[in-house]
Amino acid sequence: MAAALGVDPAHLLRLVLASYYPGLNELIEELINKPGLSPSERRLIDALRRHTDGTGGEAIVADARDLIAVVMV
Repeated sequence: MAAALGVDPAHLLRLVLASYYPGLNELIEELINKPGLSPSERRLIDALRRHTDGTGGEAIVADARDLIAVVMV
């Protein structure tokens, strides 16, 4: 279904779980603990997903030394 909709399969699964089994997704995330992502990176990814509404929109990242700007288009 995710491929047909052109969306990220993991994100679609999260949306389905949130709709039909509230709280289950949080439990799964807690158990898996997303290795490799810092809390700051997780917030950035979550913000991108909220902004693009799960459509996989495009983010343009401009890196300038100690400042990273993310432009949502």
